[in-house]
Amino acid sequence: MKKVSIFGKLIKKLNEFLKKIKSFKVKEKKKSQKREDVFGEEPKVSNPYVLTVKNTKDIPQKAVLFGYAKFANEKNFGSDEGIEITGRNDISYGEYLITSSFYPFSFNIYRIICQNPDFLSSKIFTFDRNIDGHECKREVSLCVHLNTFQCQSDMVDILEYEMTVTCNNYMSFMVPPETEFTIVIFPKKIYNNH
Repeated sequence: MKKVSIFGKLIKKLNEFLKKIKSFKVKEKKKSQKREDVFGEEPKVSNPYVLTVKNTKDIPQKAVLFGYAKFANEKNFGSDEGIEITGRNDISYGEYLITSSFYPFSFNIYRIICQNPDFLSSKIFTFDRNIDGHECKREVSLCVHLNTFQCQSDMVDILEYEMTVTCNNYMSFMVPPETEFTIVIFPKKIYNNH
């Protein structure tokens, strides 16, 4: 009889323990459902746009990204002859350019990865152009965005620099000779024009 009561007590304690675990899991699930990021919104999964820009010449060359309205009919979409721009997953730069025209997007975070320290200390220019031909030029010095806590010397993260890419907006870079870099753009919002 004592063996049965000990076994019964063990079963009872095991059931209480399992109820506590289940209660703890439910509380943790509720906490994770309420989790909000710094800006008070539920975190979103990022699907970044990744472009690789390569200067194949032995002299500095200008690379242009986006700006469909201005560069769609120009040779190499506004970039100098020695510039090659490719996307990831076999998506051509032309597809990126056209898509950015029909589905404009805004971003405030992007990353530049390059082995050439000269490029990481250069400047990026962004242009907002309207139908009247007026243009607003903004400058971003990459070296200002180097993070002293960042362990990778080949990468710069540009944070809190808002830009909306439409068919009228574009970015321009001077790429040192025989240099390749990757730009990773994290869209914040994609607009549908249809």
